[in-house]
Amino acid sequence: GAISLSPATAIMVNVPRLPPRYFRRDDLEQKLLALIATGPAIVQGGTGMGKTTVTAAALAVSPDCAWMSLRDASPELVNAKLQAVRAALAVRERPTTLVLDDLEPGADPRTIESALADLRATQAALGGALIVTSAQDLPPRLANALGATADAILRMRGFERAEIESYLSAQGC
Repeated sequence: GAISLSPATAIMVNVPRLPPRYFRRDDLEQKLLALIATGPAIVQGGTGMGKTTVTAAALAVSPDCAWMSLRDASPELVNAKLQAVRAALAVRERPTTLVLDDLEPGADPRTIESALADLRATQAALGGALIVTSAQDLPPRLANALGATADAILRMRGFERAEIESYLSAQGC
């Protein structure tokens, strides 16, 4: 059956706090900010690569953000959340940066395609930014629903040796 959510239950307004020992990845944060200045962005990388943390760090000082976790949500629940957050943003009537964190399309991306396209259209009309994080490449139909091109994808990379050494040194190791 259909899942119905109120807009208030769909989103977490605040950007998640950074961990106390976060190693800044300024290049990735700046690239993400540059991407959302031109349209929707997709942050893609495997589990534990830092998608959520880099996104949170990039938006830490942004004044108007909304964050929606989709981790482990069924496609039906994702669809309901997308519809509810679209309604909530339409009522706000002001530009908002929205993060859809841990969007996994499931076996049939058509389940969420329409709701994602509607949300993207609402964000565009309001002048808001849209960021999607995902552990896997989004199917082309979902990337199209977002209006995201291949250039809109920030692929998370593993830590480089110099970054690891810098982090360990800063921690007194």
